[in-house]
Amino acid sequence: MTIHIMDTNIISRLMGGHGKFTQKIQDLILTGDDIVFSALSYYEIKCGLQANTNPSKINLFDKIYQKFRIIFLNDRKIFDIASDIYRMLNNIGGLDMNSLQMDILIAATAIQFNFNVLTENTKDFKRIKSVEPRFMFESWSAS
Repeated sequence: MTIHIMDTNIISRLMGGHGKFTQKIQDLILTGDDIVFSALSYYEIKCGLQANTNPSKINLFDKIYQKFRIIFLNDRKIFDIASDIYRMLNNIGGLDMNSLQMDILIAATAIQFNFNVLTENTKDFKRIKSVEPRFMFESWSAS
């Protein structure tokens, strides 16, 4: 059984009613895989919804998050891994390290618990993979 952690963009696609993403999640579950999401993604979505006064979107997210286990950042090793990734990427230079913070923490969580990240954000996650070969992700581009 593989455990997949959804990146925030995948959760957004599910909320947008993109059937392709819903079907892919269902297919993974039917094969016996588990789907989770990070507390960071929960936070990112909730922040976005605070600006959205549409109660149906808020209710939809409440229904979605209840179906999946949320992984909390309550393991010091996650932060050790994340800080190592940050250092390696920062040494490359020329990257906006602030914009990579959430992705680095999601990647570190995936590494610590041997999860596979489901994402549309291949650009940033390829960078992380280039410095941390243990990191696994799967591209779910919308096209």
